[in-house]
Amino acid sequence: MNKKSKSTVSMMQYGAIAGFAFLFTILLFVNKMQNSQKMKPQHVPPINTSSKTTLIGEVTCLPRIPGPDGSIMADCVYGFKSSQGEYYQLMDPAQETNPEWFQSPLYTAKKVQIVGTLTKENSEEFDTVGKITLDSYEVIEEATN
Repeated sequence: MNKKSKSTVSMMQYGAIAGFAFLFTILLFVNKMQNSQKMKPQHVPPINTSSKTTLIGEVTCLPRIPGPDGSIMADCVYGFKSSQGEYYQLMDPAQETNPEWFQSPLYTAKKVQIVGTLTKENSEEFDTVGKITLDSYEVIEEATN
């Protein structure tokens, strides 16, 4: 082989080695990215999901989530439906102390404004976006008989 042939072969060998090294590096990078995506948690719940809120709407029966067999209980559990159409479980401290709590204006009014602590959470029983622990309420519109 002459000198020129050796030089051309060496250059081709170096080019091939460099090409393989480049491809190997790319494959390692892609593999690392795929593994890091697998290791990321799909859902991380927020640490603190409670906040003060004021909503306008009405007290009504909460929509239930069907059971595994598709059945839905027919009883009425009071909750709150906002004017945006979202349902919330309503935790009213008066229910613990007043046996006639359901006759208060909060439950008989057509439209009320409530103030309370909203805790965003999913319910297995009701189709709601969270739970509100009631601090106060104001009747905006009385129900007509």
